[in-house]
Amino acid sequence: MNPEGASHEDAKVNSSHPLVGTWVEEENPFNTSTVVYTIKARKGSFCVRGVEEFDGVALRISSTSWDGERLRFVSLFPPTKHKASHEFWLTRRGRARHKVSYSDEDGKHTVSEVWKKRTVNSENP
Repeated sequence: MNPEGASHEDAKVNSSHPLVGTWVEEENPFNTSTVVYTIKARKGSFCVRGVEEFDGVALRISSTSWDGERLRFVSLFPPTKHKASHEFWLTRRGRARHKVSYSDEDGKHTVSEVWKKRTVNSENP
């Protein structure tokens, strides 16, 4: 893991891959995440960075892997020590599914979310 909270593994991708970009959760009536993930390609590998936009806290990202279809990684939110496993995959251009698995005092949870690639015009809503 690098000091900026990003991590990458050998994934053989380039900067034109459709997952490369900044991703935000689609608004929904329940609980829309304020975490934003930026996915980059560096030296043939994916690099993931997560930031909680509300307060600017960077998540610690580790265990990044790519199987040719799904990008997987683990996040840790330092203030609360909340740890989650993530799977991210494209469903169509500019849209992805994001499966998040975590445990808390109520047990184990898995959530499936719809995410969209942020466009340049909506960088800072």
